[in-house]
Amino acid sequence: MNIAFEISPLITASGTFGDKSGVYRYMYGLLTALIEKVKKDDSESIVVLFSFAPHLLATSLNPEIASLVDNKQVFILGYSNDLQIMERKEHIFSDIIAFPLIKIPLKIIDTLFHVRERYSRLTTKWVFQNYVK
Repeated sequence: MNIAFEISPLITASGTFGDKSGVYRYMYGLLTALIEKVKKDDSESIVVLFSFAPHLLATSLNPEIASLVDNKQVFILGYSNDLQIMERKEHIFSDIIAFPLIKIPLKIIDTLFHVRERYSRLTTKWVFQNYVK
């Protein structure tokens, strides 16, 4: 029996982004019990943990979540095998935008045309489509 779990609620409420909620506790307990059963049965079952929001996997995982994957039958789709904290890359233009002479006109353009919001929607849609493929 192969089972896949969408773990976005587990990641977002794991202390990385906010407090641990009831959804986190329930889902964590459910996964823990399932993984223990898979270990005990010693079957060829696989538990796949994934997220429809792959950008969430760019952050470090809570040690509790990482401990779930401490088994050869459980893995997180789209996350590095070593489960280390991944460093975020700085934006290419971060040094250029730091100058007030450039920063102020960019803020005005963003306020008028909502460039960041539109860019965020487009990239999220593109990343999701590539992730699903």
